[in-house]
Amino acid sequence: MLLLRIGFIRFKKAIEQIQRAKRRKSWRKHLLVSAAMLVLALTMLVALTGVQIFTGDVYITADDVTKKFFTTKEDAVEILREFSYDWGEFDRVVHSKHKDGSVRIELVRGYGVDVNVDGDTYTVGAVSGETPDMVLQASGIEIGKYDTVISDDNGISLLRGFGVDVTADGKTVTIGTSGAKVSEILKRADVFVGDDDIVSMPLQAVVSEGDEIIVKRVLFRERTDVESVPYETVKESSNLVAMGETKVTGGKNGENTSVYYEKLVDGVAVSSEILSEKLTKKPKTKVITSGAALKTPYSKRDFDEIELKDGIPKEYLRKISGQSTAYTAGPRAGTASGRPLEIGTVAVDPRIIPYGSLLYIVTSCGTRVYGAAVAADTGGFINYTDRFVVVDVFMGLTSENYHEALRWGVWNVDVYVINEGVY
Repeated sequence: MLLLRIGFIRFKKAIEQIQRAKRRKSWRKHLLVSAAMLVLALTMLVALTGVQIFTGDVYITADDVTKKFFTTKEDAVEILREFSYDWGEFDRVVHSKHKDGSVRIELVRGYGVDVNVDGDTYTVGAVSGETPDMVLQASGIEIGKYDTVISDDNGISLLRGFGVDVTADGKTVTIGTSGAKVSEILKRADVFVGDDDIVSMPLQAVVSEGDEIIVKRVLFRERTDVESVPYETVKESSNLVAMGETKVTGGKNGENTSVYYEKLVDGVAVSSEILSEKLTKKPKTKVITSGAALKTPYSKRDFDEIELKDGIPKEYLRKISGQSTAYTAGPRAGTASGRPLEIGTVAVDPRIIPYGSLLYIVTSCGTRVYGAAVAADTGGFINYTDRFVVVDVFMGLTSENYHEALRWGVWNVDVYVINEGVY
């Protein structure tokens, strides 16, 4: 204590010397000496006591009243005790230091609040203006992402929640809950459920942690399918095509139309019932025709009774060889037998070949073929039988085929009589 007293005495003398030095002419010199003594005195006091002399001004606010004090303490609680402030169990002390060095201490009055968490009830402190969330956080109680805070006159309850994934329409959202019904979770997820839709859980079931709600959309529709119907291929022989030649006709697929009634789950067909089926386009058979005639016949008439082999009828009644001539006629011309005059009708001597006989005519050298014909006419032909003209072949209308008749001219032919007087 003696050393401390000496330090204070030296500190006081140093202050007095500084004041006297200001009144002297050599005040600068004495001022420096006095300042050095002041620093020495302060250093001694600090060394002797081991503490700072003061921290500065402190402002304490309690019960809406603010008072200013001067203290050497720094701890807020010690400062409050120093100036005889009392506080309750739930009061809070707010301590802050300003840039000017002053200290602000606010004593906030609190009160107890009952908090129910995880089945246990605690009493925690709260102050005016705090929300329930702030009260829980200030008490060190963590609030989960999906937890629910409920506040009423009885206190604060924290309901632990969990996330439930809701998947519908290709999207998944997570809805927080403490255990609501499936219907409520879907409503909060803004997911509408149709009468035919499939839900992975009953709508009235209460969800638990780990549950997942999946909504599958169910749609019924009519679907029309058009399927290709492949064509068939047929090979045949024709008396109207020359040997070595091939003609192809047809060969086009058809279409079969079917109507189905389908059930789709999330766009995938899971069942199908056929409503109707119809052949809407017939396939066209592909016909590959190989020639059977020696040459392409002039007559395009064909008869089932004539079957050629090596260009000659396989079966016939008789064969007559002789000359042939050709003729044409006008559009109103007829035949001696009364039958229509057309290419494929020929004039004959009915005494040798009766009218209505089916014939097959080919030149004896095989270079030209008239083909199938019906004996239907005579005309002036009968006047040439002395030259043994067997047949006069009709080439068509004079206006169109006169030159064809000239080109035919006179040929030695073989006339195969297939039948007599049938047509």
